[in-house]
Amino acid sequence: RIKMSEEIKSLQKQLNMTMIFVTHDQEEAMVLADKIAIMNNGNLIQLDSTERIYNKPKDLFALNFLGGSNAFEDKDGKQFYVRPENIAIDYFGDIEGTILERTFLGFYDSYRILHQGNIIRMNVPWGKDKFEVNQMVKMKFLNKIYL
Repeated sequence: RIKMSEEIKSLQKQLNMTMIFVTHDQEEAMVLADKIAIMNNGNLIQLDSTERIYNKPKDLFALNFLGGSNAFEDKDGKQFYVRPENIAIDYFGDIEGTILERTFLGFYDSYRILHQGNIIRMNVPWGKDKFEVNQMVKMKFLNKIYL
């Protein structure tokens, strides 16, 4: 499916034509699109580049369409979101948690971490430090998304 998506994109560039491709698959949308239109119940939520929608979504629906996130509150009580790959283990981190599970997923390790009764998902590129189940860790946020 990804190979076919790459071929469609190559053909579109060769022919220099505008194409509209409808999909519910986030990876397929990111491979094919120069811009993505996120729609919900027939309403246009956001029309932008894949990178912009991923890093600066306009609402929770757009945020969740292009991947998962973790929800937190800042010191002022305002909610923000952090993608799993934008959390890093750091000795001087913002929050502390206990590793519940580590899953090897090829090019990254996925962790489930317990923090104040909530589960945090964190992805670490393969080959980086590995952390053990029940290990206490401090985490920092590399990119916060406020909606």
